[in-house]
Amino acid sequence: MWLEAIAVQDVDARASAISGTGGVMVDGGSDKVGFRFHVPYDNRRRRAGYPAVSIGGVAAGERDVPNDGALIRHLESHTAKALARRFRKPSTWLRLDWIATVEGGNRFLRINAEGVAYVSREDPGTPVVLQAIYDRPGNAWVRIEYELGGSSRVPATAPSTAIR
Repeated sequence: MWLEAIAVQDVDARASAISGTGGVMVDGGSDKVGFRFHVPYDNRRRRAGYPAVSIGGVAAGERDVPNDGALIRHLESHTAKALARRFRKPSTWLRLDWIATVEGGNRFLRINAEGVAYVSREDPGTPVVLQAIYDRPGNAWVRIEYELGGSSRVPATAPSTAIR
């Protein structure tokens, strides 16, 4: 793991915010996954708060690639099933409106997406932000996280729900 750009910003006389980007090598190989982080810091107590880490900073060697339609449909289906279990509404469905796929080496794809989740036909919909990592050789999702109510193309730093 490594940290790249780090910034410290004073919030007020008693608090600061530390943020930046970094990356991690996965399984000791050459494949990298980038991330962003944000940590509140109490200047008076000299203590850091809980960090918010989100997959999303583009690490060196990562590049944007075209979205894979079959993989995106699988991500939508997998997430809709998780939402259906969470809300106990089997009619839950998901519509993704914005999708970006980043390749980090030969092994992993990182997918960030935004859309709307519907838990019933009468539901007006709730914004949803997804972050997922897919292991191509393993043909499996390593991690899928979603945040309801999110609406930012910059990966969310608020708590999210991990599916896997």
